[in-house]
Amino acid sequence: MPTYLLSEEVLNNSPTVQANVPHKIEMNNRIFICQLIERAGRMLKLPITTVITSQIIVHRFYYRQDMLKHKALPVAMTSLFLATKVEESPRKIRDILNVFDRVLKKQQGLVLTPFDTTSQRYESWRRRMKNMELIILAELGYVLYVDHPHKLMLHYLRALQDDNDMELWKEVAQRAWNFLNDSFRTNLCLRFRPEVLATASIYLTFRIMGIPVPDNPPWYTVFDVRLIDLQEVSISYDIYIIYTYFNLLLFLLIITYNIYIFFISG
Repeated sequence: MPTYLLSEEVLNNSPTVQANVPHKIEMNNRIFICQLIERAGRMLKLPITTVITSQIIVHRFYYRQDMLKHKALPVAMTSLFLATKVEESPRKIRDILNVFDRVLKKQQGLVLTPFDTTSQRYESWRRRMKNMELIILAELGYVLYVDHPHKLMLHYLRALQDDNDMELWKEVAQRAWNFLNDSFRTNLCLRFRPEVLATASIYLTFRIMGIPVPDNPPWYTVFDVRLIDLQEVSISYDIYIIYTYFNLLLFLLIITYNIYIFFISG
């Protein structure tokens, strides 16, 4: 099945940006939503593939609908619920709601009380989630297929590694794995093929750890990847680090002044 990629024109003109929301705010909210999903995924003990599928569903959806109309919380919860079905790691709606309730309470410094399943708030969340499931499926044409680059990355590393220093290559694999996980908080998954992302995670790791690699011919050409793509992914990752720093400040502002909360729940 072909990889789901979007053109630069679409990527630069999302419905949220067209609704006059600054690009930086949109990117911050994408990162924020993906972090919410990661925390919920850990609490639900979901495989990383399920979490990443959920994040990709979020990115795809928000290139078809804007964040002002469809708030982050129901989209995040529903995307994770759909991903548990796609990746065959099913969880009950009740479990999804309970976990997101707990994540948000922890994030806002509230008392961690149980989510009352008989409360009006619980019922409102449940209805919104069921409604959002239909909206997301319709917007994405029921196409939730996702290509995961993690297995590719491990396969590429096995072709490059030196068996005389396995401890070093374990560290390389772990760092590259972390780079891949971080990349799905951004729209890189809709800009580049999985092969490029897998190779770029290794490229970034080699660059940071100062590991020498074959350059005649360049090692990445074996995987049908261009240097310009690796450099673009690297620049995007550096930008992501900056966004993450400002996102931390945004969390503090949300907790302190309750600003931008219309993106989160509403």
